[in-house]
Amino acid sequence: MDCINKTTIITTSQTLSSSSFSAGGSTAAPPSSPPVVPITPCAACKILCRRCIDKCVLAPYFPPTEPLKFTTAHRVFGASNIIKSLQVCTQRSWKRPYGVGLLVGGLDESGAHLYYNCPSGNYFEYQAFAIGSRSQAAKTYLERRYGSFTDSSRGSLLKDALFALRETLQGEKLTSTNCTVAVLGIGEPFHMLDKDTIQGLINEFELAGEEAPAASTDAAADAESAVPEAVAPTNEGAAPMDI
Repeated sequence: MDCINKTTIITTSQTLSSSSFSAGGSTAAPPSSPPVVPITPCAACKILCRRCIDKCVLAPYFPPTEPLKFTTAHRVFGASNIIKSLQVCTQRSWKRPYGVGLLVGGLDESGAHLYYNCPSGNYFEYQAFAIGSRSQAAKTYLERRYGSFTDSSRGSLLKDALFALRETLQGEKLTSTNCTVAVLGIGEPFHMLDKDTIQGLINEFELAGEEAPAASTDAAADAESAVPEAVAPTNEGAAPMDI
């Protein structure tokens, strides 16, 4: 999850423990040598006298039990043309079968920039963005706050980045052990914050967030005490409004 202002880029990510990769937190069994499974060559490779690999493009179309099928196709089209026709869907520049999403941030003369490279190969510039598991919760938080990022300070940007990451934890408490924070800015080379610094920021921001509702409650109580007593309603038997 990344967010930027005019001069600074903040990157946060969730750090998964090794137990989260095992089902139910159980200890995974030690790796063992994979069993040796003999590969039966497909009819095409057998006729062409070539080694049939595990992911042979011809095997799904010419199984070992149908040699006549490949012989007929080879006589009409040729083996090289058959292979090209099977691979053409992976050779189009506008259609990528595999890809990965990336968040790329950098600085130039105009300030900080954040780009999202989607698996299709296209890229888009954002003020803030999140990718990965449960990233929709972080996106919802960022959509409410990104309008103030341009003029926000470095500390405020760190606070919003950590709060957005906290939205993705699904009830788990945000600590320095389950998150990573990196900072890049003008006059500030790329570096990752140590765990003590991250935990200090989390404690500071969470304390400020908990004090805000209490302060608003006190203000509401003062405002209520300042309001003069209202005239008693004429219908004394009416029930109060449900809240």
